[in-house]
Amino acid sequence: MRYAPRHRAFTLVETLVAITVVTLAILAPFDAIQRVANASRLAKDNLIASALAQEGLEYVRFIRTSNYLNSRSDLFEGIDGTASNRFGTNTCNGNNLCELDATVAVDSSVKACPGGSVGQCDPLYVTSQGLYTLTAGSNTQTIFRRGFTFTQKSNGSEGSFETVTVQVTWVDHGTQTLTLTENLYDWF
Repeated sequence: MRYAPRHRAFTLVETLVAITVVTLAILAPFDAIQRVANASRLAKDNLIASALAQEGLEYVRFIRTSNYLNSRSDLFEGIDGTASNRFGTNTCNGNNLCELDATVAVDSSVKACPGGSVGQCDPLYVTSQGLYTLTAGSNTQTIFRRGFTFTQKSNGSEGSFETVTVQVTWVDHGTQTLTLTENLYDWF
């Protein structure tokens, strides 16, 4: 009597190992895609924060230039020339952060930040035109907050200058902060 040859079949262990290898081969690219997406989002947020910080510096330069053109003795006083609207060394220094909104009337564009850190400043909103503002209304709230301070310094015989520090903060996998600092010199 002849026995039929035995056909060798996969065992349960071999089947589980094969399924594990195939699963890892499929999931590895998905993990890589997720990491790339996270890195892309973080890069986008850094780019937006950088632009918001630069906008803050440009707006401070605008106020300084307007004061110069209006022959004000203090280049960093409020744009309307009143002491109550001053945002220079008396108001926006040290722990006294200010926030600015370049989309509203100039005389009301700078105000004190409600808290002691940029994370406690009011959130920025984006308009349907893509402009960032402090006005909520029908605008969409973003993850960004922006604050700035002045520090008045003296450079000996070269005169005085203001160091402007703009901070933008947002929460994405922890609190992220971007800081931009520039020295603005008196022109006369």
